[in-house]
Amino acid sequence: MDSYADVPVLTENSWRRLRVGTVARSVLAVDFDFTGRQEAAFRHFAEVSDIDQEIWQVTQPPESTGELVPAARYLDFWAESPAGVAGDVDAVLGYCVGCAFLPELARRIARTQQRPPALVLFDPEPMVAASLYQDFKKTIDVMSILSAQEKQRLLTEAGRICENSGSFTTAATEITSLYEETVGTAFTRLGMDESLQSEFTDMFRSYVSYLAAASELAAETQAGWQAGIALTSRQSSPGARHASREIRFPVSAAELLRDVRVTDAVFDLLEEIRG
Repeated sequence: MDSYADVPVLTENSWRRLRVGTVARSVLAVDFDFTGRQEAAFRHFAEVSDIDQEIWQVTQPPESTGELVPAARYLDFWAESPAGVAGDVDAVLGYCVGCAFLPELARRIARTQQRPPALVLFDPEPMVAASLYQDFKKTIDVMSILSAQEKQRLLTEAGRICENSGSFTTAATEITSLYEETVGTAFTRLGMDESLQSEFTDMFRSYVSYLAAASELAAETQAGWQAGIALTSRQSSPGARHASREIRFPVSAAELLRDVRVTDAVFDLLEEIRG
């Protein structure tokens, strides 16, 4: 997967600029992107989009690499609008479980500008333990150093954790420990440097923390979710039913954020907002 190296990057604490705009207005995207991700990300959206606003994507709280960080901390971190952001934030965009953060984030941003930002939900998904299992499975599947029997044992254990843990936080903690043990085994066999191992485990801990925080924010309990517009792939999305309307596209979930029909739809929505 491409790195951020070819993107016009400007980091301002909690936000990272993906695209330079032609007007003094911005949009903020909530997602967890990383090298090796199979699904298209907002950096791909920024590359194919014709919208006029700057595009900024959130970064993760630094402490999330070491512990599970509560949703309130993420919202506090992201609501700190950096000086580099151009003008008002016209919309907050979210992908998958990242959509869970949008209603409260939009409410906080609205305190600093006359018009609240719009909510655009890309394949909104509730965070459940089964999703955590699928994410763990993806990481195990690509570890060629492990035998088929070892992978099956790990997946069986992960399944047990996700089914029997009393809370998502408990499952997240146990899955993280299982992942770290697995990475340790793989790196020992490969004779790779421990500092590189730390990069892998830090990223996974940060990702699981992000998922755990999203699990605290159910669409059913959040005021403002119903004002959002859901843009969904051909598989649709269980979270879309909570939005004010859903626009479906004949595209896979993995390609949703780099399909020009989707970016054109966002352009039209933002034009409506600007009047």
